[in-house]
Amino acid sequence: MSKQLLLQCIVALTVWTAWTGPATAQERVAVVNAASFEPGFPLSPGCWATAFGDFESVGVLDTVADSVPFPTTLGGVQVFVNGAAAPMNFVGRTQINFLVPADTPTTGKVPFRVAVAGNTTYEGSISMWPISPGLISVNPADPTRPGAVLNQDGTVNSPANPARRGEVVQVFGVGADFAELPPDGAPAPTDRLIPTSTLPRVWISVLEARVQFSGLAPNLVNAWQLNVFVPDEPFVNGQVPVLADVRGVKTNLVSIWVAE
Repeated sequence: MSKQLLLQCIVALTVWTAWTGPATAQERVAVVNAASFEPGFPLSPGCWATAFGDFESVGVLDTVADSVPFPTTLGGVQVFVNGAAAPMNFVGRTQINFLVPADTPTTGKVPFRVAVAGNTTYEGSISMWPISPGLISVNPADPTRPGAVLNQDGTVNSPANPARRGEVVQVFGVGADFAELPPDGAPAPTDRLIPTSTLPRVWISVLEARVQFSGLAPNLVNAWQLNVFVPDEPFVNGQVPVLADVRGVKTNLVSIWVAE
């Protein structure tokens, strides 16, 4: 996988899994954090989310947004959160990836609606919380969930291209407590860094790792970037887990490859 393909994965947040739920979107839509896929886990303002369902039955075809700011109508599909139109970067036969609008209330349930060609195909609600941190995997179908990670030299972390102990890796996710957010669907600025409000804790293998930076990834839309030092211990070797904690809320596990 090239660096550009990894960045496209972060931008698109597309999922390579099949939906096995009920027959129509009207019967049921499952909405989850687009990185962690944790069922029943609240979403947060500015977080990427994924709605799973059988959208093909209501005429949806796979469509990817090809420019930013991301649109609030894509392939004839609209998503509304608390009545506000949500930007989307992908709509497909079994999933829709959308950005929770930044002004969405942070606690309790809010209305959620999907419309196709102006007609409502699903109405329900989603739970909200101030933060909903999740780490992105480049292959969610893999039980080890290899992370969307760049090595210190900017190359993609992989079994054939591991990180080195003592170096800094960039780990990507969504849903952290950013100090500010760009306009809905717009990329983060490139002329300045927007940090998270608090510095998260990160573990690589069983060790807490030093965090160099936590904030919005420049020029990407609401992507969380963590610059973290790989612990320089001999047993941190091979494929090891990565976990972050934001204000007491833990992310899902992903993994990276490390060598001496």
